[in-house]
Amino acid sequence: MALSDDGTIVEAVRFTGDGCTLSQASASLLSEQMVGTAVSEIIEWDTEYIEERVGMELTPSRLQCAELVLTAFRQAAEDHE
Repeated sequence: MALSDDGTIVEAVRFTGDGCTLSQASASLLSEQMVGTAVSEIIEWDTEYIEERVGMELTPSRLQCAELVLTAFRQAAEDHE
């Protein structure tokens, strides 16, 4: 991810990975949503936000797939601090 000079806004996001269709689609969709958004806002995204974006209610196991990109983002943001 690339952040603004002050480290508060996401300017670009890229990902690579293998996984189920939902994890890959969610990573693509949510990565697009991250650009131009405050890091602090993205960290607060929750289950409801994800389900709204993917357009369906997710079972707990499927939610884990959809949340992988957020888990990685949160770790990267923590490492950046």
